[in-house]
Amino acid sequence: MGYFEQVCQICAIAFNVGRIRKEGMDMTSTLQVEQPPLDSAKPKGAPTSYARQIPGPMKLSHSSQKAWNIPGPKRNTSPGQIAQVPSGKQTDCAGEMEHCISTQCLAAKLPGWQPERDDEEFETEARFCFLTGISKKSVYEWDVSSLKPRRHGIDETAILNNSQADKGLGEKSAMPMHPKCFELFKLVSQQRLGKVDIDGLWRLREEQGEFGDRFENFPHSSDVDVVDEQWYNCEPGTEYLAANSVDVPFLDGLIQSCIPETTDVGEVVFDAPERSESGHDAFSPLSPEICQMLMGYLSRRDVANLRCVSGSFIQLPQTYFRQLIKTEMPWMWELAALRGVDWYSLWCKLSVADGGAGLDENERKWLKDVPRLQYGKLHEELVAEGKPMSNPGQSGFNEEWRQRHSAMKRAADAEIKAGYDAGMWPARSNHVLLGLRNRRRIWEDLEEIMRRIAALLPDDLA
Repeated sequence: MGYFEQVCQICAIAFNVGRIRKEGMDMTSTLQVEQPPLDSAKPKGAPTSYARQIPGPMKLSHSSQKAWNIPGPKRNTSPGQIAQVPSGKQTDCAGEMEHCISTQCLAAKLPGWQPERDDEEFETEARFCFLTGISKKSVYEWDVSSLKPRRHGIDETAILNNSQADKGLGEKSAMPMHPKCFELFKLVSQQRLGKVDIDGLWRLREEQGEFGDRFENFPHSSDVDVVDEQWYNCEPGTEYLAANSVDVPFLDGLIQSCIPETTDVGEVVFDAPERSESGHDAFSPLSPEICQMLMGYLSRRDVANLRCVSGSFIQLPQTYFRQLIKTEMPWMWELAALRGVDWYSLWCKLSVADGGAGLDENERKWLKDVPRLQYGKLHEELVAEGKPMSNPGQSGFNEEWRQRHSAMKRAADAEIKAGYDAGMWPARSNHVLLGLRNRRRIWEDLEEIMRRIAALLPDDLA
């Protein structure tokens, strides 16, 4: 392939995530991707930003569409929008997506590098790199321009996701990031490593960086593979990958809805159990304080099982849900100083807003795996009959292949329909905040990045 995009070293998403206006929107609703389109047949007057490749039901023809749109989740949103919010209204995705076409880099410190007045402490302390300005122009393969403000003499630079140490390329290319992703990096680095370690991130790129996939053997959401083709390829359900993970629309409203204005929040959740003379509850002699201490050592599943067998755990304290949020949602920094919160209600709402713990990711994988497995069965049948599938169009085999392929497709469709009829995949909630879901994904990736940075050899031994 002649064209390949570098991606954000932190979140793995490209920088040319275009958005197309729908009819009635002005140009400010379009995210400008300034490189000329690859398709010379683009409609006259269409915005420069456009979806180069939209699969399946999202595919649009030049002749039939005056304004192109990238639809939101197929069950809940209208074209040109990407998020459902708790109020039932929908937020336009232009604001949420704008960060995706912004680029900031870590650039190499060259001999003679001197601190400047606006440098942050972690930059002056770093040995290998510093932070550039921000560009809101699109990235074309290897280059970023219009970095503002101009910092340490750099307003444009070459970028790479992998190391160039042994390739004779001279000055090392910069490391590209979305500015919002770097904000998350600073938070997680401070929390996990005790400092903003940009040298660690730079060295990780140099030692483990991989072209097109950030780092070697790096675990990531399967949705990243769905959109990571020669260029960003949006599919229904993956819109959250482009959502702003720092400034999440409607998140503040969700939090405030869990802070009662007129009544105090009860100390416990759920009604007290009715007294029963039958059976023996081994935990009944324990005080509520000791029961609460025990729950701190147990998983949520274990606590749920205890509630089924012991009345001592039917009522759960609000502090239990506060601790759940703290330990299982460390990306919720907005909650640190809150008081008077209904933590149980907040836990429930955040769990829903977070996107259902990736259930739809598994569903998309299942939808691809079912026909793939059916294809494998057909392949085995034909091989057993001495009719390999290496050239389905070969004379004398083409018609048989078409007949069997149709049967295979019907079998796959029937299996998928049976799965939905059996309730295998519950309907998606209307209250998902796509930016929050993306924040969780990036935060989890960053925790893996921090583990790898911590495992690097010290600078003087590397």
